[in-house]
Amino acid sequence: MDSKDKAGNRPSIRDEMSKEEFDAMMAAGLAQAKEGRSFPVDVAFSGLLEKLSGEM
Repeated sequence: MDSKDKAGNRPSIRDEMSKEEFDAMMAAGLAQAKEGRSFPVDVAFSGLLEKLSGEM
């Protein structure tokens, strides 16, 4: 299984991922953080909440 569900709407949960998929996802996230491609948690969550409120 890849990191998206069949509909492509959400990332897989850990239990749905192989060790290799999980390790690749973690390595990609670490690389992004080291390259400064991240957001402060308050900015990330406010963006998520805004997106979710528009979908309801």
